Amino acid sequence: MNTIRWGLIFGLYVVALGFGVATISLIYPGGLGAFMRAPNVDAYLVFPLLVIPMLLAFVPFLTRGIKNSRTKKHLMDVGQKTTATILAIRDTGLTVNNHPYIEVSVQLKSGVETSFQLLVSRVAIPRVGDQIDVLYDPADPTVVMPVNS
Repeated sequence: MNTIRWGLIFGLYVVALGFGVATISLIYPGGLGAFMRAPNVDAYLVFPLLVIPMLLAFVPFLTRGIKNSRTKKHLMDVGQKTTATILAIRDTGLTVNNHPYIEVSVQLKSGVETSFQLLVSRVAIPRVGDQIDVLYDPADPTVVMPVNS
């Protein structure tokens, strides 16, 4: 998952940089070359046109990563271990080092149905009907993660 996240962050960084450079090329008289040779007074354009978009590209990934870390820590602290039956498996379309990232729908012993995403080995993909150990939040049984993640 980290490989996917950092790849997307790098991609957004490159796109943000491209938009900043294109914007400078369009609005600055003489284009990017003239901008680079300009006195330091014009360098104030660099911050709003290049730095801010690049920093904003990181916000969605940072907030999602923080949320996932908090959820995992919360489940490690208060989660109850139980067995779940796999009801369905869907491919998310993401692959990391030839390992698919899948969405697994499960039914807990208590009858609650929920789903989570999981990176699995291509040679050990779980099947519908398999039993897996999961941690769930007793206050909200739809918050689940596999024990071995």
